[in-house]
Amino acid sequence: MQPHQKWGCILFYNFTRIAGVKYGVTAIMISKFKIITLNIIKTLMKKFLPLLLLLPVALNLSAQKLARFQALAITSPVPGSFDYTEIQLVNLHSGAVIHPLFTKNQEYKVVGSTGHFLTSKEQFKQADSVLHPTALNIGAAAYDAKHNRLFYTPLGLNQLRFINLNSGEPSFTYIDDAPFGVSKGKLDVPSQIARLVIDPSGNGYGLSNDGNHLVKFTTGDKVTITDLGAVSDNPKDSINGYRKTCSCGAYGGDMVADTKGDLYVITVNNNIYKLTLDNKIISYLGTIKGLPAGFSSNGAAVDEEGNLVVGCAGSTAALPFPYFMVDMKTFTATPFQAPGPLLNTADLATNNFLPVPGENLATNRTINKISDLIIDNKHISIYPNPVQGDRFTISFNGLEKGNYTLQLTDLQGRLMMQKNIQVASNKQSEQINTKATLEIKGSYMVNIISNAQKTVYNKKILVE
Repeated sequence: MQPHQKWGCILFYNFTRIAGVKYGVTAIMISKFKIITLNIIKTLMKKFLPLLLLLPVALNLSAQKLARFQALAITSPVPGSFDYTEIQLVNLHSGAVIHPLFTKNQEYKVVGSTGHFLTSKEQFKQADSVLHPTALNIGAAAYDAKHNRLFYTPLGLNQLRFINLNSGEPSFTYIDDAPFGVSKGKLDVPSQIARLVIDPSGNGYGLSNDGNHLVKFTTGDKVTITDLGAVSDNPKDSINGYRKTCSCGAYGGDMVADTKGDLYVITVNNNIYKLTLDNKIISYLGTIKGLPAGFSSNGAAVDEEGNLVVGCAGSTAALPFPYFMVDMKTFTATPFQAPGPLLNTADLATNNFLPVPGENLATNRTINKISDLIIDNKHISIYPNPVQGDRFTISFNGLEKGNYTLQLTDLQGRLMMQKNIQVASNKQSEQINTKATLEIKGSYMVNIISNAQKTVYNKKILVE
């Protein structure tokens, strides 16, 4: 058995949570852990008082709509951690964090889908409470671009939730009038819904690890949930059929959709399956090639050019993994260049779809509807802009001292140059020479990334 095959089966982590197979590990019983069912959740909800109104955060989530080569990600709080409780806006190619959208210790508000507000300040502020938005780790997520919401489900809770990204503070809705799945708890790994996707029509789908439950949900004002039943293997897949190989190695991963509305399951052991909704037949397409040993495809999303991008939830200091682009014709993976150790990524979500064969991607994709997000920073400035000649200056005035990475990309997100900068004084300037890297005149993006892998500044420049 190769290391990457073992990754999907057994890894013992030294922390007090149970990590589900969504992240490429087998669930392990912790003595004090109690299996929480939907009925218990409902009982707890009914006992709480009228309203949870916590302090608003400085970040305005309504500004965090997806721009080119951006994705929503479920990540660990720090590199090397296996606690998947953070919601981040990331660069889908480099993996760098652009903005944190929710951290587990952040204040927020919650409302049930039936209209009642869920309260109890102390209960909700406990990160281990099943009522906490990212309780028990997030199992799967999908982006609803029409309403600017991220749908997700915690592992083993049988509950669909979403964060409203139009709100000025973290605001969550729990769909509490219908169960989302039939899992008996976090130890019931086969029944866990560990993949979510929203198709071009706006309907969402979740798939249980064992394939027995394909669950459909709507994304309008009234969210409805329908269990469509089991998927079936393609009869031609005598060896690699999804149901035939259904085990901890084939569990987890993520789902994406194509512009026709068919779904693609990317499993934790890097297999790709196509799920046709008309007949619920799931067919083996191939195994991703070119990934390093130990890499598990936990998060998957489609970029603006129709490429599949996968991320891993199992990076460590010894084995740091970047994001990879996957060629859907050959299933060959190509790594992107990362600015440093990335946050472990349990799930990725965009509003892009895979093109079907023979399709003109530019006329079919639902991308670039949302204006580019520019992150300004009063401590950083660039001049001259437009850039004349082959160099420009970036000035730091009062920026927190430390190590930063400057990345210069084209508007397609391709990395043109990268430079490490140490900010050691309150006022500091760096001259950037572009002669060897920018041979074509036009627009480019300058990104400044902190040592914590967060984008603190990005700015479009024009090279004349």
